[in-house]
Amino acid sequence: MSVKLDCKNRLANEVNFLLEQPIVKNQIVFYGDSGFTRWHRTLPGRPPETLGGLELEEEVLDADGRRCCLNRGFGGATAEELLYYYPQIIRPLEPRALVLNVFGNDTSFAYSPQEIMALLERVIAWARLDFPGIEFYLCTRRISAWHETLDEGNRRAQGIARREYRRLIEDYARSHADCRVLVCEDFPLFFEREEDVGDFDLARRDIFLDDRTHFNRKGYEIYAKFFRYELFGLPF
Repeated sequence: MSVKLDCKNRLANEVNFLLEQPIVKNQIVFYGDSGFTRWHRTLPGRPPETLGGLELEEEVLDADGRRCCLNRGFGGATAEELLYYYPQIIRPLEPRALVLNVFGNDTSFAYSPQEIMALLERVIAWARLDFPGIEFYLCTRRISAWHETLDEGNRRAQGIARREYRRLIEDYARSHADCRVLVCEDFPLFFEREEDVGDFDLARRDIFLDDRTHFNRKGYEIYAKFFRYELFGLPF
């Protein structure tokens, strides 16, 4: 598979900010796109109104209420860039688990679900070699209402790609005991009605910023409950 992006330069400012952060080892590291990046109260170069108003590292606490997570999301990231920056961003942290979240940007650069999965597999393979016993949490496409801005044909194509990507990561996790799939659209709090749970297109609309893609504060409050439930079994 040929490289489709200028990985070295495209997101250099975002990555440089991450590389300036303190190294904390043996944490659960959230590694992915802007769904993690905007999980901050403040961020250099970003107006506060574009952020979630909460800090991931303060919200996703373990069962004893202790901090255990690091946010290493960088906005606009694709699976290709997660692989490219793994040695710089992830390896020094020596994580005990990785939460991997991509797909949202990848399809904009014409990566197929199969190509995304192939790149993620390489990230996972590197981490297994570097950190025996590490665990992986593979996120399905994060809930959004962005598809409402698309015409019918593009909306249908996005839906097909989203479902295929979910199938691929679920198939992979079934054959690898160190992997679990985390499915946003199966989490009840993302929906107003119980009968809508599981239908990506029917997620509640009051949890997004005006771009209909990124969470507002309420959305991130739910996102935190989702991860506390999935990672630590905490009730929501």
